[in-house]
Amino acid sequence: MRIDNPNSEGIGEILVSGPVVFSGYINNPDANTSSFTDDGYFRTGDLGRMDDDGFLFVTGRIKEVIVLSGGDNIFPEDVEAKFLTDPVIAEIGVLEKDGTLVAVIVPDMAEIARRKLINPEEIVSIAVASAAKSLPSTWRLSGFVLSREPLPRTRLLKLRRFMLPKIYDDLLSGQEAKATALSPEDKSWIAEEPQKSLWKILQQEFPDSDLSLDGYVSYELGLDSFGWMNLSLEIEKSTGVRLSLLDIAKIATIRDMFTVVAERLEAGPDDTFTQADSTAAVEKWLSQRSRSETALGWLLYLCNSLIMRVYFRVRSEGRENLSKLGDAPFLICPNHVSDLDALVLAASLPSSIRHRTMWSGSRGAAFGTGFRRAVARSVGMFPVDQEAPMIAIDIAVEALNRGMVQVWFPEGLLSPDGKLLPFHVGVGHIIARSEVPVVPVIIKGTFEALPRERRIPRPKAVRIIFGSPIDPKEFKQGSKSSESDEQFIANKLRQKLLDLAADNGADLRSHGDA
Repeated sequence: MRIDNPNSEGIGEILVSGPVVFSGYINNPDANTSSFTDDGYFRTGDLGRMDDDGFLFVTGRIKEVIVLSGGDNIFPEDVEAKFLTDPVIAEIGVLEKDGTLVAVIVPDMAEIARRKLINPEEIVSIAVASAAKSLPSTWRLSGFVLSREPLPRTRLLKLRRFMLPKIYDDLLSGQEAKATALSPEDKSWIAEEPQKSLWKILQQEFPDSDLSLDGYVSYELGLDSFGWMNLSLEIEKSTGVRLSLLDIAKIATIRDMFTVVAERLEAGPDDTFTQADSTAAVEKWLSQRSRSETALGWLLYLCNSLIMRVYFRVRSEGRENLSKLGDAPFLICPNHVSDLDALVLAASLPSSIRHRTMWSGSRGAAFGTGFRRAVARSVGMFPVDQEAPMIAIDIAVEALNRGMVQVWFPEGLLSPDGKLLPFHVGVGHIIARSEVPVVPVIIKGTFEALPRERRIPRPKAVRIIFGSPIDPKEFKQGSKSSESDEQFIANKLRQKLLDLAADNGADLRSHGDA
């Protein structure tokens, strides 16, 4: 046994000879020429290396090696193993497309639901970008598609890689395999109420979706938190059932949705979220703070300002754009790359603005204990819950209506690579309802100081850039398009931040931007 033409790592094709190896193909000289060396060794087609003790390590198959446009040889299983370390990725198949690596990814919907996250594509994008930071540039993905079906495998559970290019192209063009046809039992089941009404709602709301009872709701229907809200309203109109947060947490598939609604109808009226709950939340978080809360807030702001200015050398530019607005209410929308963002932004605000500023924060991260909730209220922070986003929207709009300043991170999540993520539609709802000026903000340096996977911050210089206020009239659609007014606003605001970043020497465009 020997290794043919080994590379710098000692990996090459495994050649074997001896009594156990057949002598050749009968009457097929071409096959013999390609399968045997001149001295009679059989070309196995397997890749491997041998250590100093003579042990053989098989690393893959020659036909599975991906050769990129730059001549780099990539072993797809090695790349896949790196991405599979993130639990939101259940399966991944890496392939070559136009000289770069792309992938078909099956998300782990149970893990995504366990984390109380909603949009699989967004979560997987973050996982891919996070993994890429520790990979060689040639191992990074230039694109990926999500599949709701398991990847094709042999009986030995090896990927059928020859099938990946067609799967990738079909998914990219929206031609994923048709959903499994309804069984006679399922047809009979959805002919009954409330399943019949719910099926009709889904067909009307998602006419281009190939509905399957066992398809994951958030993935198959492309629902984000606001999509869930709109669908819940349609379900309530048709069946009288308003889905609670607990109900939504139980729903993974369309079948689950039908079952939950049927159980709720059978159980009768129950306490669920109502407008009264939203009103109560508004009053709770916007009510006058006590003297002790106010004092604690000022103390925290003072300590934060000292730490941020000394340790991170925070420098702000464009603060005159804030003074242009006087005492009027306005919305501040920064990019979001680090847990430091809110802290450095707070240290950059003039005290005349800071004392009337409201902040939004993740319920899980900032409101998990009574102490955290007390601290949050003292600095003017209220919770945002992905499963009930409209409550946070109502609080933000009412804060602006009361003459306050509202800080809102439109991306909703920390960027894994410092680039600008898509903006959630929530900021569009706030701007459309409040019609206040919007100040775009670019935060530079916090990603280098404390990226999402780091625990202890580095002492990096931070720069805060306040852009010119944007008149809310600029967010009006000139002509009606397929996207909602709120999504149009969110997309236009994102472009404003990209432009502000470019004007200040920063490129925040992600892979999907032109």
